[in-house]
Amino acid sequence: MKQVQRSAVNVADTTTTTVRPLDGQSLMETRRSEPWRMYMPEGGQRSRRNSDNLYDVRTCTVYMQADQKLWQFVYSHEGQRDEERTRNEILSLFNNHIKAVNAIYENTNFNGISGINFVVQRTTIFDNRSCPSVVNSSDGNPFCEENVDVSNYLNLNSIKNHSLFCLAYALTYRDFVGGTLGLAWVASRQPNTSGGICEVYKPYSEGTRKVRRSLNTGIITLVNYHNRVPPKVSQLTLAHEIGHNFGSPHDYPSHCQPGLPDGNYIMFASATSGDKVNNGKFSICSINNISLVLREVLKQNPNAPYSSGAKRNCFKRRETSFCGNALVEDGEQCDCGFDMAECEQRGDRCCYPHMSPGGTTMCTRKEGSECSPSEGVCCSPSTCHFVAADDHVQCRVVTECSLEQFCNGKQASCPPSYPKKDGTLCQNNTKICDNGTCSKSVCSIINMEECFINSGTPEDQCILACKKRYDINARCIPSYEIEELRPHFLSKRGILLRPGSPCNDYRGYCDIFRKCRSVDANGPLARLKNLFFNHETLKTLSQWVQEKWWATVLMGIGLLLVMALFIRCCAVHTPSTNPRKPPAHSIYETLRHPSTLLRSTPTHSQTGRSRQYEQQPRHQRHYRHRRHSEGDGALGIKLTNRNHLELILTGRQISNMQEVKSFIRSKGHQFCRQNWGQWMTKSAVTSKLFESYREAARRKNPLSKKDISILAQLFHDALNGYAV
Repeated sequence: MKQVQRSAVNVADTTTTTVRPLDGQSLMETRRSEPWRMYMPEGGQRSRRNSDNLYDVRTCTVYMQADQKLWQFVYSHEGQRDEERTRNEILSLFNNHIKAVNAIYENTNFNGISGINFVVQRTTIFDNRSCPSVVNSSDGNPFCEENVDVSNYLNLNSIKNHSLFCLAYALTYRDFVGGTLGLAWVASRQPNTSGGICEVYKPYSEGTRKVRRSLNTGIITLVNYHNRVPPKVSQLTLAHEIGHNFGSPHDYPSHCQPGLPDGNYIMFASATSGDKVNNGKFSICSINNISLVLREVLKQNPNAPYSSGAKRNCFKRRETSFCGNALVEDGEQCDCGFDMAECEQRGDRCCYPHMSPGGTTMCTRKEGSECSPSEGVCCSPSTCHFVAADDHVQCRVVTECSLEQFCNGKQASCPPSYPKKDGTLCQNNTKICDNGTCSKSVCSIINMEECFINSGTPEDQCILACKKRYDINARCIPSYEIEELRPHFLSKRGILLRPGSPCNDYRGYCDIFRKCRSVDANGPLARLKNLFFNHETLKTLSQWVQEKWWATVLMGIGLLLVMALFIRCCAVHTPSTNPRKPPAHSIYETLRHPSTLLRSTPTHSQTGRSRQYEQQPRHQRHYRHRRHSEGDGALGIKLTNRNHLELILTGRQISNMQEVKSFIRSKGHQFCRQNWGQWMTKSAVTSKLFESYREAARRKNPLSKKDISILAQLFHDALNGYAV
């Protein structure tokens, strides 16, 4: 999910994303682990079916992870550079997000399926020490790579085997390109499809190789354009991404995107502020899509082994809490982890873990302990008692809309912070504080409400604007025209919306340059696919072909001619090592005389080259170029070999033209290369021969123009190493 852009990726669009290879776990090893046994009801209980033939299991178990980027941010801010406090802050973040998601899903009726809820079954927090020297080792932190885009980050989460969970999510603090806040795999009701809830770890084709993935995964980030995402927005983002895992695409058509005044629903393509009526609800479109997937999943027996190609039911019977996930839930006094080693790693010696002796004391405080660090930062891990108020231990830092807070010696959790005065400016003067949160628009200072500028340039649409309350037809006034807001201007353009803020009636978002960019919910590849391969386009194309069949035939013939010309062009200009092939044409000559493409170059058999010269070694040949001593010719060639034949190319000395041509065919290329260089056009050769012609003409003994043309072609071919 983006601040206003796409957030979901279809399985078909993403399974080919380039990532590093997985460790080699075979499919048989995955099946032998039998992950479905983890979901069998305890005490021999059986899941029952209702009248719709659906099993009465409604709890989705979640694996929550935090990478080292989130750790670094929390450690330097809320954690106050204390590791134990940082860990507790992140666990509290997990707990608050799951509570917010439960409040939405539990209160939604998915066409007769109600009570869907989530329980955190396992948590993992990767700190700065979790990244080994070998990035992405099979046993370490898979998120250690510094520069990774959102699609590959989702794939990093999918590399691990998450078959033991309904969903597996990773939280990070990475500022993804384009304001992306989250990404998740989309489920489908169709059999033999992958992605979404309850998906198992199995192989997929990626190019020419097989890779293993868990596609019951998603990710969200808590930063957007260098700014911390408000808790309400990140919680709605998690609900949005889980909606994709449950089978809902983005909201469409228009009746599921109502916009103002009540706002858009959870599955709208862009993030919402969370303060509108519809922001925390599913549209009827999303409810219908999710209910179709849920019915296919809940039809399956949750205790049955997984069958390839079928949906898997990994839901469990509802439990109030899950001891061992490091989150203190209803019915638990504390929760330090799964076993004693995990509790000691967290520095908690005040609580019994899940694997406690006898199992009767799990997730309870030890004797003499007043509290456990798992309950909050105001419990001392060394004494297992509340931190005294006299110690003045700060447990929460100051924010834009709330004051700092200290432990009061009465509870393990940090007391609520006192809010700053309502109306305090926040978020670069675009909002004001309301009961400790930066949520109200600055327009409320002058008793107006915020609106969108839907016309003008993209820069204009990223200027904050206000209008009169409760007046649908009221004009949307830019902030630079409102006198009361002038003291709060950040530029002459008025108050500018922050990067990532929605604009143009939620149809776009403001980028880093404060320009409104259109929402691209599906991405460019999906747009091209829909443009060329949607049903309407194919139907229109079919009708046109039937009506204009003659045009189709002409286009086909034209295409064949173009292909033939292309092949011919490539063929005549490509040199060959085969001595019996004709020489390649010169690109320069073809451009000057395109008609040469239609003429064939003479082959060896056509030229009649003598075999004795073909086989003669080059080192036995010697040529030299000289002016004729008698001054009777312009160009002389002297051959020094066994018979010392001398040929003078002047009108007086040529007694047999065929003898001259035979000499050039066999010996001319060596003379050309030694005296004229490695390459020369035919026109340059002709020019040199015409010099001889003009000089011979002055002596009343010229060569004929036909002879010069023949000699020029022969010399040109010899010079360029062609068969002559």
